[in-house]
Amino acid sequence: MKITSFGLAAIAMALMADNAEAMPAVRNYKGVSPYKARYTVNPPVPVMKDPRSMSGARRMRLESNERLEETYLDELHYIPSEGQADSSSQFWSNVQQRLESAIDRLDKASSMLGMGNAMSPYRAASAVKSAAKSLGFSFSVNTNSAHGASPDFTFNFNVSEPMSWGEEAHLSAEAREDGMLDGKALPNLPADSGFDYKNEKVRGVNLGNWLLFEGWMDSSLMQALNDHAINAPWPNPIIDEWTAGLYSDKGWASYVLQKHFDEWMTDDDWQQIKAAGLNHVRIPVPYFMFAEAVGPNAPYLTLNRFAKLKEGVMKAKKLGLKVWIDLHSVPGSQNGFDNSGRSGPINWANNPAYFTQTQYAFNRLVKEFTLDDYAGTVTAIEAVNEPKANVVPAVQDLLNKYYPWARNRVAIPEGWNKYSNMLLAIHDGFQGLQYWQNFWTGRARHRVLLDTHPYFVYSDWQHQAKDTQRLQQACQLVDSFAKSQQYYPSIAGEWNVNGPNGDRMADRDLPVGPIKFPSLPGVTYPYSVKYMAFMARNFKTQQFIYEQGGGWIQWSWRNDNNPDWSYKTGLQYGWIPMDLDQQPYGANPCSCIPGLIQAAENGTAAESWVKAELAGHL
Repeated sequence: MKITSFGLAAIAMALMADNAEAMPAVRNYKGVSPYKARYTVNPPVPVMKDPRSMSGARRMRLESNERLEETYLDELHYIPSEGQADSSSQFWSNVQQRLESAIDRLDKASSMLGMGNAMSPYRAASAVKSAAKSLGFSFSVNTNSAHGASPDFTFNFNVSEPMSWGEEAHLSAEAREDGMLDGKALPNLPADSGFDYKNEKVRGVNLGNWLLFEGWMDSSLMQALNDHAINAPWPNPIIDEWTAGLYSDKGWASYVLQKHFDEWMTDDDWQQIKAAGLNHVRIPVPYFMFAEAVGPNAPYLTLNRFAKLKEGVMKAKKLGLKVWIDLHSVPGSQNGFDNSGRSGPINWANNPAYFTQTQYAFNRLVKEFTLDDYAGTVTAIEAVNEPKANVVPAVQDLLNKYYPWARNRVAIPEGWNKYSNMLLAIHDGFQGLQYWQNFWTGRARHRVLLDTHPYFVYSDWQHQAKDTQRLQQACQLVDSFAKSQQYYPSIAGEWNVNGPNGDRMADRDLPVGPIKFPSLPGVTYPYSVKYMAFMARNFKTQQFIYEQGGGWIQWSWRNDNNPDWSYKTGLQYGWIPMDLDQQPYGANPCSCIPGLIQAAENGTAAESWVKAELAGHL
């Protein structure tokens, strides 16, 4: 694509200018002046429902034969249909619109920049080349132009094509034997990453609501943000990171969020994680932690998230903890959940620019965490969290391109001439573990960790089931994890131990033992003994299941609104053990499930059989 000098200058301006904020038309929130609105306290923020346990959530997340309604795809003009131009021409049409807009902005801004009415094409070229490189675009100059003439510039807006699915998969037998390729040493993955995922078990916890907030976990944070909302159409408009940027007083929101980053994870929290016998943390981060990746018209607040991430990783290193860095949020939203940064439409796969922004953020993570300072600590980077590939075909199509590209990017990071020891973690896209068995072959799959999120709190059936039935459903995954482990280290990267209805006595049909919750002076338990007994058994049962695969990373270390989701609270009150090797329900907790169901159905007469059965395992 040939671009004139004037158009090139416009591109430079468009790339280097600050992103415009998508502010709403309403300017008199609360019916008063913006100043007064800023200091008028909102009504109390209602407790946000846990999006993972709302009715119908399982249907939306897990059932692969469903399709989203059109309301989930409000950028359909990016998707070619029969009779339309292909995606490339659609994309270039969008580029043309961006250029026209940029030219108009340049015309208005040129005098302010002190450049007169034009910009030197060579200065523009330098500016564009620098900006393009930072965003992952390619840029070239035709040096054969006649002397004195404006050079021909070619600027490629298109996203990078994926490399081959795995250069390591196509090695000759000789190269495999001596571990070299063109003189480059091949890593012995996955052990060289810093953790042997094939032979050791991951036992970890997520640091949810830290560098990417989730309102249902922390109402005090949401109240603090909403108390200073401005330019909003109704009270308490802030429900996710998008609306926090859209409706916040920027100074106040920056203060509140940076204070939150400092206080949600303290040195004591890190020490407690280590003392609990855990070996991993998974840290969710948003793509907009990099200002260059935010893109136009997105109101996200970048702040000091990247600095806090690096600080956290170094604390993990000091304690000997391994780290997964999880790209939890990508532009356009990959799943429509609030934890993607923006709840609502799923547009990640609908705009090629979103993919480019994602690649940029992923590249920045790879570039930083393959530095020697982090070697052996950051073992994997997760390409994207919970993409809804099961219900949006375009998302799966994008994963087919993105995952191989990301695998090759961690294999040989940009600018490297040798292989790294970094691994790629991929989420199963709610397609199930077996879907991915042959996605990679040969040595190429040795660099990949497979992440799945088995929650048992979504469906109407689960809300109506008894505790014994929930355990039985979980135990059906034993063979799935064991089989998947033969292909990739397969890890439950998110899961929980709570019941879908909370502490509802109608759900309880298990014997209380063998873990006891004694009555202690000064100790007030947050839940009934029967509920805590269920969570204790649920924890050990799911631990057993996931360790038939590569292990587990529980969600989440801390949850101020819902303590039964909190690993930290579970340790405090005893439904999560400090000693992860103890076996109070036997070496195979699933083997007891049929007897537990029989006991529940037959009443106390069968309960003695269960106690005897448990005693035989102790």
